[in-house]
Amino acid sequence: PVNSSPSVVITHPADEATYSAPADITITAEAGDPDGTIAAVRFYSGTTLLHTDSANPYEYTWTGVPAGSYILTAQAQDNQGAVGVSPAIGITVSAQPVYYTLTVNVNPTNGGTVTLNPPPTGSGYIAGATVTATATPNAGYEFAGWTGTVTSNATSITITVDADKILTVNFRASGPALDPGEVRIIG
Repeated sequence: PVNSSPSVVITHPADEATYSAPADITITAEAGDPDGTIAAVRFYSGTTLLHTDSANPYEYTWTGVPAGSYILTAQAQDNQGAVGVSPAIGITVSAQPVYYTLTVNVNPTNGGTVTLNPPPTGSGYIAGATVTATATPNAGYEFAGWTGTVTSNATSITITVDADKILTVNFRASGPALDPGEVRIIG
């Protein structure tokens, strides 16, 4: 039988993402092979090999990236030597600081609060900043999950601000606590 080529796609950063120099850019990829296994994923900037990863999750943090425009690709090689190449992703690293906003909505508005660490500056977050968002429910509410740019059921999430992003933290009303042995019939 003929060996099918593996497939690979870069999942981060987004095409046309902008960072501030010097940038630390985490590149992640997803790869699969219909008739075998993935032996390695290679990350490239143009024709320059940045890193080879042989274990899933396939990722690499490119540190100290100077100002300029870059074309990123990933190549997946399967266990029989066939190679698949991802679509190209274009990114820009700017010599001038680039800022993005991280908008956080609380649903319902009285359901709880969100703490951002670090907090935003007056201009927002510098491109590529890593932010931890932590949800705390108010009395009578419980945490129900994050939606928007990130979907998660963890009360604390970490997000890279490499574009304007919107998060919604969802809370739901929690019923009054039952006393031990107490049974309530609702309806």
